[in-house]
Amino acid sequence: MKLNIHSIIAKVVILLVILISMLALFLLYGSFYEKLIIGLLSSGIIVSLLLYKSLKPLDQIANNLESLNEEVYKKAAHLKDAQRIAKVGSWEYNIVTKSFTISDEAYRMLGLKHSTQVHWEDFLNFTDDCDYPKVVAILEDAIKNGSQFNMKYALNLTNNKKIYVQTSGKVRKKQDGSAKITAVSMDISNEIENKQKIEQLAYYDSLTNLANRLLLQDRITNSMQLAKRNDTKLAVMFLDLDHFKLINDTLGHGVGDNLLMYISEVLKGQVREADTVSRFGGDEFVILLSSIKTVEDAKYIAEKIQAALQQKHTIGTHQLYITTSIGVAIYPEHAQNVNDLITNADIAMYDAKNSGRNCCRFYQQSMGKSISKRLNIEQDLAEAIKSKNGIEVYYQAKIDTITNEITGAEALVRWVHQRDGLIYPDEFIYIAESTGLMIELGYLIIENAVLQAKALKELGFSNLVIAINLSLRQFQDVNLVAYISSIIKAHDISPSQLEFEITESISMYNLNETLRILTELSAIGVSIAIDDFGTGHSSLLYLKKFPIKTLKIDRSFVMDMTTDNNDRVIAQTIILMAKSLNLSTVAEGVETLEQANLLKKMGCNQLQGYFFSKPISKEEFTKFLQTYI
Repeated sequence: MKLNIHSIIAKVVILLVILISMLALFLLYGSFYEKLIIGLLSSGIIVSLLLYKSLKPLDQIANNLESLNEEVYKKAAHLKDAQRIAKVGSWEYNIVTKSFTISDEAYRMLGLKHSTQVHWEDFLNFTDDCDYPKVVAILEDAIKNGSQFNMKYALNLTNNKKIYVQTSGKVRKKQDGSAKITAVSMDISNEIENKQKIEQLAYYDSLTNLANRLLLQDRITNSMQLAKRNDTKLAVMFLDLDHFKLINDTLGHGVGDNLLMYISEVLKGQVREADTVSRFGGDEFVILLSSIKTVEDAKYIAEKIQAALQQKHTIGTHQLYITTSIGVAIYPEHAQNVNDLITNADIAMYDAKNSGRNCCRFYQQSMGKSISKRLNIEQDLAEAIKSKNGIEVYYQAKIDTITNEITGAEALVRWVHQRDGLIYPDEFIYIAESTGLMIELGYLIIENAVLQAKALKELGFSNLVIAINLSLRQFQDVNLVAYISSIIKAHDISPSQLEFEITESISMYNLNETLRILTELSAIGVSIAIDDFGTGHSSLLYLKKFPIKTLKIDRSFVMDMTTDNNDRVIAQTIILMAKSLNLSTVAEGVETLEQANLLKKMGCNQLQGYFFSKPISKEEFTKFLQTYI
């Protein structure tokens, strides 16, 4: 039953009025004793009536008040639990008196004990510096207009933890001049963190934390709009690490991943804060230079990147030399939309690879035709290697400077194309290297050279040595040594009939691996030569440690040595150094008698070049051996 306190009070007042009226009546008209008796009786009756009518409701009121208190307590406890579970804290700030109160859950959210006195300024100071101006501006506007507000921002707690909250509230102003801010703050840290994780997965590369393809395209779009509005340019740079697949294949994907993370940091260090470095996939990176004035700005950044990478880098226990091929496309000159801009930068990068790697190329329309031609060559080369049809090995003789006899020959691959005829290595080796065809092509060259050595042995030329070039891709093949050993045994030739040549730059690529592989090859019994010596960055210390027998003087020093004193001095220095290390020397590119005589005089051991013989087929080489005087 619902109680009405006002009704009870009204009844009591009426009864008191009746009692007073009756007492007055008897006092005026009755005797003393009558007055006394009637008054007492009347009072008793009235009091009895009053007690009868009111004591019962008062008892009910007490009981109901106790139940109400219990209900209020339960609801307060329930509200507190609800706030804790929902991570919602409430607070109130009296704008006039400056008093500030917060709920238990608000204390917990702030990481404070309940005994801590929190003032309004203290509460605001928890706001992250980045969000503080925004939060203060929203509150000031709400106070000024007496309006509602809703905002999301970060709080920095005393335990160095950061949480994110969403606060909704209202400013209440009254006519008496009082004003309060009443609000609730919800902890939305999980929501923000989940959103950040989703964004990270959607827009960032999981390995390097660089922008991925989707985010890059979005930023290029925005940058193109900005460039159009401001009449500026932007550049897209497409980078591919040279010979990265070798690292994965030989050192493992763990080293490869560590290298990619390392390269990511190097690239970020070479660009501006407004630029975007992204990982496009594998070992491909794309850089957005968001606003440039001239093409020279992009060229400058490309040169910085290549200079930063052309050093020795320590990745775990490995010392690696890294180079990159870079293609650049400029907006608006080279493309008008995102996809074309990236595609043209990619085409320019392939042109850089075709030009010998470790260089930068800017897009030109003619490059598209080169890419189409390259794709056709790739397909035809793959078919030729698979069918072993059209891949031939030519041989160029080496001549001893003392006896003038043929000591051996260098095996040089040629491709006789069904439609285009003879194709030289410069036109297809780089494609084989970049497409993974080099391993199978290398096996085919080695097999042909071994068969030729066997044929020469059967003809009585068992002392001739066939030299075989190993590319970087072959040299890093984990099965290389085992394959060479097995094919020597299969065709029953002496290991001393074979020599393997690696370039000076390859020998310095990964010093520890180089030493291991050369040692294993030497253990088989084959000999090792360093090709193109003098053009790379050899460490004499490692040359001494490597099990090599021969240094080949690069043709660039031989070509002009009769007229250029510097080339002559370099050639002489290489020969003297080789002798001091008990190494033999071979001069490449000998084309005149004058060059041959000068090299003999210098003490070079063997000569190779067009003066004696150009590279010729195996049939022609056999005839050359039989008729050479």
